[in-house]
Amino acid sequence: MATHARGLTRAPGIPAPPDASEHAPAHADGTPAPAGPAAPAHADGRTPERSAVPPPAHGALADERTTTTDGSVVVRHLDRAYGLAEGDGRVLRDLDLTIAPGEFVAILGRSGSGKSTLLRALAGLDHDVHGTGTVAVPERVSVVFQDSRLLPWARVLDNVTLGLRGPQARALGRERLAEVGLAGRERAWPTELSGGEQQRVSLARSLVREPQLLLADEPFGALDALTRLRMHGLLRDLCARHRPAVLLVTHDVDEAIVLAERVVVLDEGRIALDVPVALDDGPRDPADPRFAALRALLLGALGALGTLTPTHPVADPRSTR
Repeated sequence: MATHARGLTRAPGIPAPPDASEHAPAHADGTPAPAGPAAPAHADGRTPERSAVPPPAHGALADERTTTTDGSVVVRHLDRAYGLAEGDGRVLRDLDLTIAPGEFVAILGRSGSGKSTLLRALAGLDHDVHGTGTVAVPERVSVVFQDSRLLPWARVLDNVTLGLRGPQARALGRERLAEVGLAGRERAWPTELSGGEQQRVSLARSLVREPQLLLADEPFGALDALTRLRMHGLLRDLCARHRPAVLLVTHDVDEAIVLAERVVVLDEGRIALDVPVALDDGPRDPADPRFAALRALLLGALGALGTLTPTHPVADPRSTR
């Protein structure tokens, strides 16, 4: 395993997720533009005012990163900013969040609210940003992305055990493939699998290292509706079996309610709502009045339906935990 610059590990060959640094100034050929004073943007030659938060030169992170021993996640006063932008350029603003060991938390929010930025901060994948705060995560962290990110030149089992060492690596890989319903497909090529099967391989790869924290960035966003429903059941079963803490980023309100024990809504980099999912542990029925009430509450917090008053009581929201 390659050691990450900020204390986490990531298997060699797995590409890092896209981040907002792709929007940094660049030449026409894609090479980064050299640092220097901004070009005049006004007709009279005046230079636009700079952001109150300085742009990152080479990842100007000044946060404190520690490891929790009990598998919990603790974030305090987290700020993240991407270079020059309107206002102060911040994507996350003084954010506090706690995830208990084994707890499943879903993050909702409109585009640009900071969901994926928070996930990358927990994963230690946000080098090219300006930031402060305290981030404490478990030692073993895995990430599942929207696309499976399988290596097309490696067979399925080799993708699952990528970077894993030891005499039991391949046996563990076969066990995880069996858990996701892909026993017997160890020697298949990724191109021989459907989109849902590729995402199952991705889940197997993330769980083969027994993570204490599983970060999932819209892992089912590219799947069709029926496959997505099947993956919901699979993810719930896997999490119940392995008991990692989970942070799921999603745009789907119903997905958040079906899967999570707690739902957090981000708005402009701050927590607008933090509410438990007080439903039965078994299959959650959208026809349940409590499900509908929670959906209305979350949609209201997202600004999708204006200010709503639920017709069925839900548990009191919490700002942080």
